[in-house]
Amino acid sequence: MQKYILSFILISLVWSSLDAQQLASWSSFHETGFVWNPAMTARYTQWEFSGTHRQEWLGFDDAPQVTTLSFQMPFYHKVNTSSAGAYLERDHVGPFENYSFGVSYAFKFRPKIQRRGIQDELSLGFSLKGSRYQFNRNVLTFFDRNETLFAGSLDESYHSIVPNLSLGIFYSSRNAFHNYNKSFYFVGASINQLAPLKAVSIKLPGDRTETWDIRLQPHILTNVGYRYYAFRSKGFIETNIMALYTLTNSIHAMTSCRYEWENSWWLSGGGVTNGEMFVQTGVIFGPKSKLKKIVKDGALRIGLKGDFHAGKLSLYNMTGYEVYMAYTFEVDKY
Repeated sequence: MQKYILSFILISLVWSSLDAQQLASWSSFHETGFVWNPAMTARYTQWEFSGTHRQEWLGFDDAPQVTTLSFQMPFYHKVNTSSAGAYLERDHVGPFENYSFGVSYAFKFRPKIQRRGIQDELSLGFSLKGSRYQFNRNVLTFFDRNETLFAGSLDESYHSIVPNLSLGIFYSSRNAFHNYNKSFYFVGASINQLAPLKAVSIKLPGDRTETWDIRLQPHILTNVGYRYYAFRSKGFIETNIMALYTLTNSIHAMTSCRYEWENSWWLSGGGVTNGEMFVQTGVIFGPKSKLKKIVKDGALRIGLKGDFHAGKLSLYNMTGYEVYMAYTFEVDKY
């Protein structure tokens, strides 16, 4: 029971700390990757309750903010494995804001692609999501009197509730049972927002019949990585490359490299094609840590990321941060 109480407190703390794009960029904390690729739901053998909060462009009013609360759990069977997850997300940038709730499911089996393929794993997943999109004219800033008068004739807010679907696939050369202290590679792909529905439709004032429509676009994501364990080492190095493509010919990519020491700490860094560079670090309080009476047989993970822009935006000192907290514990295998 104490496991569930600690998880509830963690989620409550993250949600209460809120100050407050179409699809928020993939977090540098890849533990929550199932939000973007449902086939990555509960990749390992733990239940996980987690929360992240990202703030971009500090010093700019109404700069992008993304907060996610999530839960993942695996189900083990004698032959195959499945997993389920759920998440609540708030994405806020300028006059646009949306709240999303999604559930995901993944079915996993051993495709035996390699010569010794009894240890590999292929996961197929899907997620259903409902989003409430809102446009609020009161946070707009204008520098021309005519624009101000025009905006004043619009309704104060526009909102809609839109359902959507995502599909994903993920392959790992070692499954969750056999990847302990063993090197492996992984590759995945997903398509999000399959239905190009209308998110917000703003009717222009007066007798005009035109509308400003914001329509959802499908997003295609791919990621590939490799986790390396040195001989008899309790630490690993993991590289990861992620790319996002939308049908409007927009491309966004991120690469990172991470070192983690088992049940102790991690350090990583990376870069994004928009000129962003980031450094991430975190600590892990496991069953043998000073918090062992609280975490019991689970683990409390706390991470912090800082980022800055090395491109043209560096002239404006656009820095940002992201925090991550999670409580994990092993699930009974059968």
